[in-house]
Amino acid sequence: MAEVVRKLTRLSDALATLSEAPPAGSRSRSRLLALQRIRIVCDRFHLVARALSESRHAKTRFVVKDEYDVQAVLHALLVVDFDDVRIEHWTPSYAGGSARVDFLLPRYQILVEAKLAGRKLRDADIGKQLIVDVARYKADSRSRNLFCLVYDPMSCIRNPLGLETDLAKLSTRTFQVEVAVRPRGT
Repeated sequence: MAEVVRKLTRLSDALATLSEAPPAGSRSRSRLLALQRIRIVCDRFHLVARALSESRHAKTRFVVKDEYDVQAVLHALLVVDFDDVRIEHWTPSYAGGSARVDFLLPRYQILVEAKLAGRKLRDADIGKQLIVDVARYKADSRSRNLFCLVYDPMSCIRNPLGLETDLAKLSTRTFQVEVAVRPRGT
């Protein structure tokens, strides 16, 4: 029991530092703590989506039906911990065009993207989309990390760990890529 209390205290302390301005020289530490919080949000995303859809009051039910719904829930969860969450942030031009990332956390130099896996959007298609996204987002000098939530409530992704691992290989020394397929099916 004491170990659990110690771990919760450390997590609480770490989360409290997210709301404080990072001291000089600790920008990367603050970014790591922010990424940890984003991981926790994504790990619990399905529980939140399910709770919203199972409300006992019919008029308050919210069912995630498309990628815009995923973005809406993710945005609501991000603003709990982050003061400055920019929606649909335009990235610099790359290969003749620019793109919008779902969310930018400018203080931490983190881009957050959301995808919804389904019968029509599986491993290969999501992988191709994210490869293009990574190439575009790397051109944004204001970001150092891309975190992508692939929401897969119907377990359509055949190899979640493979998708996460393959896309993480797109990371460079100056731009880190992390993908979380949640909930993790097979």
